[in-house]
Amino acid sequence: MKFVRDKIICMDTVAALIRREDKFFLTRENKDDESLSEISGEIERGNTHREALREKVRQEVGIEVEIEKKVKKVDNSENRKHWYLVEEVKQSEENPDPDKIQSEQKGEWVQISETGQMHDRTAEFSEKHREELRN
Repeated sequence: MKFVRDKIICMDTVAALIRREDKFFLTRENKDDESLSEISGEIERGNTHREALREKVRQEVGIEVEIEKKVKKVDNSENRKHWYLVEEVKQSEENPDPDKIQSEQKGEWVQISETGQMHDRTAEFSEKHREELRN
């Protein structure tokens, strides 16, 4: 939430669910955290959703992604979160090893139905939008 002259400004954030076949890569917010969640971050002024999403994934897990589709925009009084389904870019000169995501980030590949391992907001979203995430 941001304040501008005593007014509350709603923040826009993007969230990436990285898909590989029938699994999703989710991360831990900190090393002591047991639950897994989507990769998300605030959209910087002047950036598009796609630019912000690609940059956040690059920062968090060091890979390039292609955006498959926007799944949903979720609004509340403090935040607008734009959820996207993304896939890893195939191996190329710019992205030599897309499998490094497993070894360099504290996260896991999980089935979308494994909500017991997820942070509450991620589990709630994946349960509500399970069909959209599978297609």
